[in-house]
Parts: sequence; structure tokens; C-alpha cells
Amino acid sequence: MAEIRVDSQAMEQFKQSFITAGEEYKANLVKLTNLINEITKGNLQGPPADDLLRKFEEKRATFNSIAELIDDGERYMGAKQTAFTDMLGEIKGSMK
Repeated sequence: MAEIRVDSQAMEQFKQSFITAGEEYKANLVKLTNLINEITKGNLQGPPADDLLRKFEEKRATFNSIAELIDDGERYMGAKQTAFTDMLGEIKGSMK
């Protein structure tokens, strides 16, 4: 049987990196959405604004799907980390 090794510190570091990158992505998506709205409702009018808005709207579902995937990944990692921590606690408890 193959041995499985998990370094809890490395797992926590990966989780934090993932969460940080996810938060940055979601914050940048909000900024982009706000900029698009400002540009298309402000000084930029006509075909260039319409084209920019159309291109953004074509990608909006993809952007939102990525944000949802990030949220799902964060929840999954949290659940797996809790399960791993619980398992280690049980093993340590049974070894005493």
C-alpha cells in the first residue's frame, strides 16, 4: 500500500495562498465591473463604449463562474483540512 504524507504546514500555506489569490481575483472582478460601468455610462459613448460593454458582457458568465469555483475550492479545502485535523486528533488520541 502506498504511503500518503501530508504536511499540515504546507497544506495551510497552500490554503492561504489559494484564498489570497481568490480574494484578489474577486476584488479585481468588482473593480473591472465598476470601471466598465463608469466608462460606458460616463465619458465614453457610442460604438467604442458599446463594443467594450458587449465584450465584457460576453465574458461576464465566465468571470462569475471562476469566482464561484474559487468559493467552492475554499469551502472544499476548509472541509478537507477540518477532516484531516480531526483524523490526526483521533490518531493521537488512540495512540495514548
